[in-house]
Amino acid sequence: MENVCILLNFAVVKIHVMNKEDIMKSTNFDELLNAEYGERGTETREKFETEAEAFCLAECHE
Repeated sequence: MENVCILLNFAVVKIHVMNKEDIMKSTNFDELLNAEYGERGTETREKFETEAEAFCLAECHE
């Protein structure tokens, strides 16, 4: 298993790559998140979005 770093609003967020084929087919960031965390509204996607936003806000306030 490997990790991919993504620049998200000036913060680096690591995501765990589960399906390399879907990741490679992704043409934009939203598709990449769909492949890794599911569609918007799913529990795993909402958890990621919440944690990513909190991380970005914390980094901006340093």
